[in-house]
Amino acid sequence: MRVIAAGRASEIVELGEGRILRRFKGGGRPAREAAIMEHARAFGFPVPQVLEVLDDALVLERIDGPTGSPREARSKLVACSEARVLGPITGGGWDPVSP
Repeated sequence: MRVIAAGRASEIVELGEGRILRRFKGGGRPAREAAIMEHARAFGFPVPQVLEVLDDALVLERIDGPTGSPREARSKLVACSEARVLGPITGGGWDPVSP
């Protein structure tokens, strides 16, 4: 296992066999994040498949390619369509997992 990326809220560890571990540094809500990712995936957005939900981490399918920011920057239309689908979710209108 090796850390392949790290940020303020989490680090990404390569697990091999097309899997990564997204470990949350200071809490986080893995079950809620997994539900949001699966909802976005159901609408065709290129997010990794959630393979396992742990107390402080997610095991995800590894997808190589651009992150959300470069993809959104390439087109205002893409950013607007993503906001239309994800806005109600992240704005508090949809809570798949009770706190």
